[in-house]
Parts: sequence; structure tokens; C-alpha cells
Amino acid sequence: MLAMKKMNKTLAEFNSYLSESFFKKIHLIEKIIGNKHWLTSGTFKEKILINFLNQTLPKRMIAKSGFVVFPCKKDFVGKKPPESYDALNSSAYDISKQIDILIYDQLDFSPILNDDDILIIGPESVRAVIEVKGTLSHKHLQEAIKSLNDFSQKWTQYASFRKNIHLASTLPIPKMHLFCWEVYKNKNNKISIRPKFVRDALSKNLSKMTNPSNYENIPIINKVLVYNEYQTDFLHYYHEKKNNCSIGYLTLRGKYVIFDKAGTPQESGDKTIHSLLRDILVSNDKLFNRLLFDPDETGRIDILPPLDSGYSKAYDIKTVTRRVK
Repeated sequence: MLAMKKMNKTLAEFNSYLSESFFKKIHLIEKIIGNKHWLTSGTFKEKILINFLNQTLPKRMIAKSGFVVFPCKKDFVGKKPPESYDALNSSAYDISKQIDILIYDQLDFSPILNDDDILIIGPESVRAVIEVKGTLSHKHLQEAIKSLNDFSQKWTQYASFRKNIHLASTLPIPKMHLFCWEVYKNKNNKISIRPKFVRDALSKNLSKMTNPSNYENIPIINKVLVYNEYQTDFLHYYHEKKNNCSIGYLTLRGKYVIFDKAGTPQESGDKTIHSLLRDILVSNDKLFNRLLFDPDETGRIDILPPLDSGYSKAYDIKTVTRRVK
């Protein structure tokens, strides 16, 4: 009997082929409709990512564009509510801007409204927030940061409101992400926004929006991912000997690394789409099939690093006790 020949395929290559198929769909639609229908093209780019997430995420979680309603304290003339007013059944609310992709728990929480074209949910069910851009530019980066900051501020205000009315149930802290399909290039075919600028902007925003005492208790931008290029990840690095922590953002490659038979590292296509998926699963304790979604053949970030690889610090924490997660 002939022995079966072992295949030399890798999961990294499989994931890369899958990611590449998404980008081919985008180029196809842009080739057909051109650049005059940017709204249609933008919606299609969101839909591709939404479809992938819904095909891959556990059934508990689902992805869809929509809004989040945040109950809040009702204001009265003189600021004093009537004696018969029940704060626990507050009818006042604030609402988020439209979010490109909401990842929410569909099993334990009922949506307020879930129609074909619109989703409205409460903050308790939100597990991740994703802004999607066709191209990453200075303008698009600032727009995304502003939109994600708006969600974070409203979420934080709602968390305070819950605490004031003594709600005992926990409020999960959703991760926030920006996913871009490509980097905007100028007439000379050079990228208009470098990775260092991205992580510097994120670190500056983090130091503006948070402080060492609250950054773990509110939604922050966790990743900016550029398809097939690079990703910028939030990082809190603990120095065991110094008993302090540096907080900021790190630029990582956006492609898988595999080794050939001679042990030489090679790039193997896009990693960012599955990196986004992996982060959603990890943050919700659902990464049971880790080997399928984390097939990079090296854990070292200095092998085949991206352009402008490095770290931008937001601030230091002088004294910190390391938490076991």
C-alpha cells in the first residue's frame, strides 16, 4: 500500500486565500460601478466584513450595522424629579451615531428594533464596535477616532448612570476597532499616512480620553487594521522588576509568516481580517478553536516587520499590580 504524501499546505495560507477573495470582490464592484457611487461601494465593503463575521462568529454573537440606545437621567425643571418618578424605569435616552458594525449578543438580549435595514440595541448586548473605511487617510482616521470616542463617552456616561441607580448586573466593556481595506495613495503612488502617524495619533487620543486610573474600565480603540499591510494594537506592557506599566500602541505586520523547508521566513498574505476576528473571540472568551485562527508560524514581531514598526507611548503608570486574566 502506498503511503499518503503529506500535504505542505498551511492554515496561514488558507486564511490568506480566504481574505484575498474578499478583496477581489471589492475590486470587482469598484470596476463595475466606478468611483461615482462611493456610498454603494462603502456599503458593500461593510457588508463583506459583516458577512464574514456572521459566517464565522459563534451563534451567540451577530454582526450588523446599527445604533445603540443609552438610557440616561431625565432632566426636570429645577432639576428635582417628582416624588412619584421611578428612576429605574427612565424613559430618557441618548443614542449613538450609526455604527458600521456592531457585534452583539443575540441570545441573552433582545434588540429594541431589528429590521432589514436598521438595528437598535441596548448597551448591555454590545460586544464590539467596528468602524470600516475603504481607504485609510488622515481625514478618515480622524473621523473614525471621533466616532469611536463618541461611543465611548456615551457608554461611560451610561455606566455612571447604572451605578447611580444601583443596577447590580455587569456591563461588559466592548472593544473598539477601525478596519481599512487599503491605504490612500497620492498621485506618486506613495502612501499618504504612515503607520507611525497612526500609532502616534492613537496614543495622543488615549492620553486625552483616559488616565491611568480608568483606561481599563471604559471602551478604548483596541486595533487599527489595514488589510494586507499592517495593524496597530493597543498594548499595556508590564515591567515586573520596576513594578510599572507603559501604555500605548504598537505597529505589527498585517501578513502571516510561514517558514519554507529551509527555515526561511516568508510572508503568506493578509492576517488582519482573522486578527480582528481573533480579538473579538478572545475578548469574549470564545477562542476555543485557537489553532484555526492563530496559525502564524512565529510569535516574534521582529521577523519581517512592517514599515515604521515600533511603539508609541501614551503614558506610564508608576505603580501597578499585575492582573491575572
